[in-house]
Amino acid sequence: MAEVYLDEEVVNFEGPPPQDVNAVWSLVEGFLGGAGKLIRSMTVDGNGWTPESGVEIGEFEKIEIRSWSQLENLIFCVEQFVLQKTEMLDSWDHAGRKVLSTSWTSYQTEAVESLESLKPLIQLAETLANVAQSQAFDWGGRFGELNNSLNTCLGKLIDTIGSKDSIRFSDLVAYEFRKVLIESYDMIERDALPSLRALVSDE
Repeated sequence: MAEVYLDEEVVNFEGPPPQDVNAVWSLVEGFLGGAGKLIRSMTVDGNGWTPESGVEIGEFEKIEIRSWSQLENLIFCVEQFVLQKTEMLDSWDHAGRKVLSTSWTSYQTEAVESLESLKPLIQLAETLANVAQSQAFDWGGRFGELNNSLNTCLGKLIDTIGSKDSIRFSDLVAYEFRKVLIESYDMIERDALPSLRALVSDE
C-alpha cells in the first residue's frame, strides 16, 4: 500500500490514501493551510514533484512531504531576492542605455517586460511593509516611505512608456529609480531579513 509521510511522520487518511499525487498534494496543502503552514517540498518515490512540474505520475509507493511556516517561506523568498541584486541592477542599467540606442517602437515591448519583472519586488515590498507594521519593527516607518517612493517611481516609468519618452525613461532608470531600487535592496538585507530570522528563532 502506498504511504504518505509529512515531516517524517506517516499521514493517516480517513479511509484509503489517495492514489493520485495531485489529490495527495491538495489534501495535505489544505491541512497545512489550516495550521498556517505551507508545503516546502514533495518527493514521489525519491523524485521531487510539484503540480506545476507537469509530470504525470501513475502508481507510487512512497510520498514524502516537508512543510514550513509562512514566515520561513517569506525568509526564503527574501533571501532569494537579495541574491538577485546584482542581476537586477545590471538589467536595469542595460535597459537605461538600450532605450537611447534604439527606436521606441522597437524597445516598447522590452520596456513593458522590464516592468513586469518588478512584480516580485512589488509583492515582496508590500508583504514586508505589512509584516513590519504588524510586528512594530523600528524600520517599518522608513520602509513604508521607501515603498511609497518605489511605487511613485514605477508610476513615472509607466507614464514614460505611455508617452514614448525614451530620454525620460532612461533618466528615471539611471537616477531616481536606481537609487530607490538600491535602497530597497539594502534595507531588506540590512533590516528586514535579520528581523524575520529573529522571529523564527523566537518561535
